[in-house]
Amino acid sequence: MRVHTTTLTLSRALSLLLLLVLWFGFLELRGLYFPDEGRYAEIPREMLASGDWVTPRLNGFPYFEKPPLQYWVTAGIFSVAGEDEWTARLGPAIAGFLAVIAVWATARHLYSRRAGWMAAALLGGSCGYFLANQFVTLDVTLTALLTAAMCAFLIAQDDATAAGSRRRWMYSAWIMCGLAFLAKGAIAIVLPAIAITVYMLVARDWRLLGRLYLGAGLLLVAVVAVPWLVAAELRNPGFLHFFFVREHWERFTQPSHQRTGPLWYFIPIGAVFLMPWLPALLRIRPWRDCPRSNALGFNPVRFAWYWAAAVVLFFSLSSSKLPPYILPALAGVALAAAPALARHWRHTVRISAWTIVASGIVGAVVIIPAARWIKVEALRDTYVAHVGWMLAGMSTFVVAGALALLLLRQRRRVPALASLVLGGMLGCQLTAITAHRIDAYFSAEGLIETISGGEALRPFRADVPFYMVNMFDHTVPYYLGRTVILVKERGEVAWGIERAPANFIPEISAFLYRWNEERDAYAIMPLATFAEFTVGGVPMREVARDGRRIVVTRH
Repeated sequence: MRVHTTTLTLSRALSLLLLLVLWFGFLELRGLYFPDEGRYAEIPREMLASGDWVTPRLNGFPYFEKPPLQYWVTAGIFSVAGEDEWTARLGPAIAGFLAVIAVWATARHLYSRRAGWMAAALLGGSCGYFLANQFVTLDVTLTALLTAAMCAFLIAQDDATAAGSRRRWMYSAWIMCGLAFLAKGAIAIVLPAIAITVYMLVARDWRLLGRLYLGAGLLLVAVVAVPWLVAAELRNPGFLHFFFVREHWERFTQPSHQRTGPLWYFIPIGAVFLMPWLPALLRIRPWRDCPRSNALGFNPVRFAWYWAAAVVLFFSLSSSKLPPYILPALAGVALAAAPALARHWRHTVRISAWTIVASGIVGAVVIIPAARWIKVEALRDTYVAHVGWMLAGMSTFVVAGALALLLLRQRRRVPALASLVLGGMLGCQLTAITAHRIDAYFSAEGLIETISGGEALRPFRADVPFYMVNMFDHTVPYYLGRTVILVKERGEVAWGIERAPANFIPEISAFLYRWNEERDAYAIMPLATFAEFTVGGVPMREVARDGRRIVVTRH
């Protein structure tokens, strides 16, 4: 018995170690991609360098499209552990991992131990959620905080929770919403409000309103969020109008950000995000498999379904759509489906195992022919040269599914579930190595480090002008470790340029005049722009190039 216990403990310890390696160990594998990763790494770098924690800046321009919570966290990590890809991605990865733990603990508390494991496996092991945690994105931080808020809310509404504890759990939920506001804005209040309103209307549970502690809760949100809003407006007059009107209302109602999509946009995306659990989820009948309401008249499973539906519906109606926007729905699905999936544990694992096996086989068949869909020749050639990593990932899916089926036949239910989750993560990471091999097309890391000598030597030539012409690659300032002078291209920083134009030249003619007057200067530009300058006789010497950009010097 002692030997069996020791073996079980060792197996769990090794599984946890492998989980941590798969979750956090690959964060530095790829260069930071533009625009999002470069943007959300550069802003904290500038924040730390300037010492100004109120006004986020991107290449020196005030940048208020999003609130600063993640910038604060990443800048704090930079100050302790240095600036590189791993530390840039660490904050969201930790937040996403803690959200999985919160879902596990909440499902275990509300339903059963098995449901806790199933909920955690569904969330952490879904390909969309796991891969999102491997990149720098505000959506993961928002999702983690909203998930924590939902978990606290569900525990507060549990009839086993004492009255005094219920108030504290609700206060925690409100504080999490306030922090989520600082992560990505008013959506942190809108989504929970929609879910709660729909639940009360459909379930006719009007008593829930009295258990929200609405007045105190809104006060807590204000205490968390308002100080930064006031400070930002005082330092940057006009910020509040830009933030709430343009970045909230107009982003939702107008297609100005070129992120439009049909009403059904998130249906195929959600289906892919939920793999390999989707077939098992489709067998659930929410009304039939929904347990009864508790003594307070509250039904946590039904509310979790409404939560997921509210997220998908809200962003489906929005004029701005991106795949990560529905990440907060995944935690709702996990908490809603966990009891039914746990009651049919063997069937859930079996159908999910066959799904991951089939996904691996289909993926292996289409990976090589898929190269013909890549229009950029250099990118296509690199993809084909390293497609072996993707085949290795697909093979891992097949092996993980087969192992899960074998363990299930041996009645080893938890190890079978762990095989699905860990094998799926390993397959995703092996597949993503191809993304590392082709990252020169999406990141300036290799190009900039060729001329600068690497991260240890940043900032690069801080005393010499560095121009970025006819483009705005967000990863360039980060890998240079300094701001550049933007030429002509305004992009998303137009509002900031109006308020701090020092790093901007509006016309090519003005740039050429300055360039000809410089004794020492650098510039990065698209290859087509360099070709035009060469024909025009502009004095430039090539320093380095890749498939998209070229770096030149004046001397």
